[in-house]
Amino acid sequence: MINMTFVVAGNTPGAPAPTIYKAAAKRFAETYKSYPAGFEHKLFLINSNGGLTDEVAEFFDGIPHDVIIYRGSGWDIGAHQFAALTMPADDWVMCFSSWAHFRREGWLRAFVEAREAHGDGLYGSTSSLQRNPHLRGTGFFVRCERMHRYPHGCNSRSESFDFESGPDSLTAWCIRQGYGAWLVTPEATVSLKDARGLSNVFGRGDQSNIWTYDKYTSLYDDADENGKIILADRIDGKEKGGKLRRKWKKILGKRWRKLTSKL
Repeated sequence: MINMTFVVAGNTPGAPAPTIYKAAAKRFAETYKSYPAGFEHKLFLINSNGGLTDEVAEFFDGIPHDVIIYRGSGWDIGAHQFAALTMPADDWVMCFSSWAHFRREGWLRAFVEAREAHGDGLYGSTSSLQRNPHLRGTGFFVRCERMHRYPHGCNSRSESFDFESGPDSLTAWCIRQGYGAWLVTPEATVSLKDARGLSNVFGRGDQSNIWTYDKYTSLYDDADENGKIILADRIDGKEKGGKLRRKWKKILGKRWRKLTSKL
């Protein structure tokens, strides 16, 4: 069985107000219907701290789904961990953050084909070198047993960052366990070490070579030329030591704070 989790965010401590997430939930539902997955699966909406109100639930009318209630403080990642623990170990789960959406059909079929070609590993829609090389924490696909055995729980925003990109992230842990870590794009599936070499992936070109999108892909799309350079440098892990940060802060002035406050 392939399960899919989408987080409908509510009153999580330290997070934006739930009203901000309504438009994101609506976009997910609309694009989920407009761009079919292309492979059989079961959708779970994670009602995170009351986010799935009656109004938001109406967005999913006509979409078969079950609901999992999460009352923790682990943001989206904590919600995915909690949901995966309710699923059989041999099931697979594809996890989407509260900002996820789609732009083309056949995205789940592509991940299943990647799994058939490369075996039992961790698969992701986007990658980054920020902090450490990793597959990003939305649109990732993995056997539930891996989520069950991953040794770190997520109960805060900082722990969610560690899950995604810390030195013992899910990506790093899977690689050390001997499983592959793969980036799946419409053009190719490549190992994580080769992921940043592709064109038009996250923080590259027009970002058309991506299966699933989120608020950070939108941030890059909406940035001006200088903003795109800053974001690409950050995604590629080039800010170490602060020299690059100081350079762009000087060039952009007040616009630096506006841009980086969204990251």
